[in-house]
Amino acid sequence: MSSRRYITSIAPIEHINGRMAQVSNIVSNSPDGTDLYADGYWYGFRRNGSMRNRFGIRHYRRNLVSNPYTAAEDENRTLFTISLNVVYANKAIPGNWALCVAEWAEQRDYSTQIGYAVHVVRASNGEWPSRWVP
Repeated sequence: MSSRRYITSIAPIEHINGRMAQVSNIVSNSPDGTDLYADGYWYGFRRNGSMRNRFGIRHYRRNLVSNPYTAAEDENRTLFTISLNVVYANKAIPGNWALCVAEWAEQRDYSTQIGYAVHVVRASNGEWPSRWVP
């Protein structure tokens, strides 16, 4: 059974990059450097308040033989994972989360509370800020 994908956009469309594909297709890394082409997956974003959109499709796997993860990439991934775990742990503490939400409501750069919290925790090297502890 075939399916169709549609984009609803405000005309005129300023920019669409790539083509649409099944969302369930996942492109993983290639640890041995073979079979680099995959079915691909759909990705994209549109910033809040902006008429410009950026959408595309990824088909080629990362060849880990010729392009392995660098130490900086590993550190970045580890810091993100730690920051996300710290945010979710403190989200379960009502007092800590209330202070975070209050500060999030005063800014306009981040549209989600989780996104703002992860940004602040990453900036403080994976530590929950002391100003968010009652």
